Amino acid sequence: MGRHLLWLVVLLALATFSHGGRAPETRCLKTQCPPDQIVFYNKERMSDIQPTGVCECIPHPCENMHCDDQPEQPFLDYAYDKHGNLDCFCRKPCFDGVCGGPRKPPQCVETICAHPDHDIVEYDPERIDDPLTMKGCICVQNPCETLGYKCEHEEHTVLAFSYSPKGELECFCRRDPCAEERCEHEEYKHLHLDQDGNCWCTLGHEEL
Repeated sequence: MGRHLLWLVVLLALATFSHGGRAPETRCLKTQCPPDQIVFYNKERMSDIQPTGVCECIPHPCENMHCDDQPEQPFLDYAYDKHGNLDCFCRKPCFDGVCGGPRKPPQCVETICAHPDHDIVEYDPERIDDPLTMKGCICVQNPCETLGYKCEHEEHTVLAFSYSPKGELECFCRRDPCAEERCEHEEYKHLHLDQDGNCWCTLGHEEL
């Protein structure tokens, strides 16, 4: 039986987040930080109230970067990859204020991975000349799905993921930004959500 994240999605429904890209810090829902800081759960510190760690406000990891000159992508965001490498970038607002997973690689912005079993875009520079890839852009499975995670909450149906600064995988469920969208094209009639939060009309996986 797959792992279920129902406890997390219930807490997620109560929270408001100012940043995207990482798993929502459900242990720090009451912690509010200034706009230039983020909530961080420090497991290495202890207190009488939280014997396993404390909630802290720390500087935004991309504090030296600004998005003032990008009106279509005004929000400064960040994400870590599976090796713990930091990626700073500007993005449009994310649905519910929560984005799922690292952004689509800049080299692969036009790549769409519509197959439901391999819908995450990654870039592999060593495969840039491989005819089986799209100039090094490959479609891979959601890493949380490979571990058996499932989202069975009726409102939070999208399984998302992020990585910690140490490269540790974090899985969580979120609402579907495409739930109210409709595809009217005869062939491209299946809604697909990419990792940048865009809704696309695509062929169904049975036609791919």
